Amino acid sequence: MCYAKLPIGMSQGSCESGVEDGTNLDRLRSWLDQEGLSKYGLLLDTCCVNDNRWPYLSVKKLKKMGITHVVKRRTIYCYIEKLRRISESKNPPLEDIDEKKHQSRSEIYEEKNENASMDHLKAWLDVQGLGKYWFLFNFHSVNHRILPYLSKRDLKEMGVADRGSRRMIHRYIRNFRTKFSFAGY
Repeated sequence: MCYAKLPIGMSQGSCESGVEDGTNLDRLRSWLDQEGLSKYGLLLDTCCVNDNRWPYLSVKKLKKMGITHVVKRRTIYCYIEKLRRISESKNPPLEDIDEKKHQSRSEIYEEKNENASMDHLKAWLDVQGLGKYWFLFNFHSVNHRILPYLSKRDLKEMGVADRGSRRMIHRYIRNFRTKFSFAGY
C-alpha cells in the first residue's frame, strides 16, 4: 500500500514501479546503496514512490512506510531535503551533487572535526548528570551529521523517556545548531 502523498491529478491506481533514468529518485536510490541502506530503496519501490512523489515524503510518512530506525529515518529525510532544495533551485549544479569537489567550507571543516560535536555532547551530558543517555546515541549510531536534526520526538523514540532530560538534550542540540552553521546533509 502506498502511504506517500499523491500529487494533484494522480490516483492511487496510477502508481508505476518504473522511473526514468537520471532522476532525483535514482540519485536517492544510489545514495541509499552507498550508505548501506539498500533495503530502504526496495521499500520505496514496494510503496510505489515514483519521481513525482518522492519530494512529498516526510519523517512521518517514512515511518509509516516501515523505516522504524529513528536515526536512519532522519538521515534519509535529510538527504531528501537536500535533493528537494537542489531540484527547486533556479540554477541546479551541472554535475552530480554527491561529488566532493562541490563541498562547501563548512562541510570540509565538518569532515576534519567529525567527532568534535559528539565529544562535546558526551562531555555536556556528563556535566549535566545525563551521562546515562550517551549509550543511546551510540546504540542508534547518531553521528555529527544527524545530531543537529534530532527532534524531541526522535529523542523519545531513541529511549530518552524522562521529559525533562529530553528537553535539556533538545535545548543543547538547538543551541549547538545555532552556534555552528550546518550546510545540510
